[in-house]
Amino acid sequence: LSNADRAEIPKTNIIQNSGFEAGKSKWTASGGTFTTTTSAGTVGFGTAAGSWDSSAAAQTLTSAAVAIPAGDYGANYEVSANLECATGTCTHTIQAFDGTNIVASQTITSSNSYVRSTLNFVAPSSGNLSARIVSVNSNEPILYVDDVYLGRARNIGSVAQAQLVGTLNYAPAANCRWAVT
Repeated sequence: LSNADRAEIPKTNIIQNSGFEAGKSKWTASGGTFTTTTSAGTVGFGTAAGSWDSSAAAQTLTSAAVAIPAGDYGANYEVSANLECATGTCTHTIQAFDGTNIVASQTITSSNSYVRSTLNFVAPSSGNLSARIVSVNSNEPILYVDDVYLGRARNIGSVAQAQLVGTLNYAPAANCRWAVT
């Protein structure tokens, strides 16, 4: 495929139940209280959102692991989520996780209204990936999570690089002045 063709490939979310419309299915919390909410004030988009109140540092909210499509090996990837911190300041991190290793990680954007936190990374050349949110402090506020995305980066495009088309040679001239005829 050419770079122009690759740019037109739709960006597919490989996460299942990314908006929690199917309840807690395909998501696991290592601790704290994990529920779903359908209250209008706590849902970002659609009809439901995840609600997670971690009870200790280093607890995780993790999506089910999904195989990286072979065509995406080494591609620019993104993990992102719409997140709302109920009260106070959240210091969670959002991660791409392969089941053993943290592929990429960054601190979320804390806000008392939904804000998208996005992390870009290069997809591994094999294996599975999960989206993961990790509590940093033991007293994190409730975090609402909606529309989690894991797949080809939607904010990075392909750039075609310059190619050599031809060369030009000319006879040297004294003082870099060529005669014009």
